[in-house]
Amino acid sequence: MLHVSVPLGEEFAAAAASLTERRFSEMKKVTVLYMEGCPYCRNAARAMDELEKAYSAYEEVPVEWIEETREKEKAQPFSESYYYVPSMFVDGKKLYEAKPGESYAECKAHVEEVLRAALG
Repeated sequence: MLHVSVPLGEEFAAAAASLTERRFSEMKKVTVLYMEGCPYCRNAARAMDELEKAYSAYEEVPVEWIEETREKEKAQPFSESYYYVPSMFVDGKKLYEAKPGESYAECKAHVEEVLRAALG
C-alpha cells in the first residue's frame, strides 16, 4: 500500500484551528458532586463512561468530579444548590440531582441530558 503525505496548507490549518476553537468555546464545563461508595454515583460514572464510548463528542466535554467529603472547599460553592449526590452542574447551573430509588436507565437519561447541554 502506498502512503502519500499531503502537506496542510496554511489556509486549511487556519480554518481547522478556527473550527476547533469555536467548538471548544461553545462547550461548557460539567461539574459532578459525588461521594465515594454511593451507588447512584457509581451509576452516573458508568452512564457517563458508556455514553462517551457510544458518542465521541461527549468525550470532549470537560468534566470535573468533586468528592464532596474530601474536597469540601471545591464543593462549597454548590452546597446550597443540592442535597443528593450525584448532582451535576453545567457552568454552575444544576441540571441533575439523583433521587433515592432512581433506576440506572433514569440516571443514564439525565446524564445524557447534561452532556448534551454542555455541548451547547
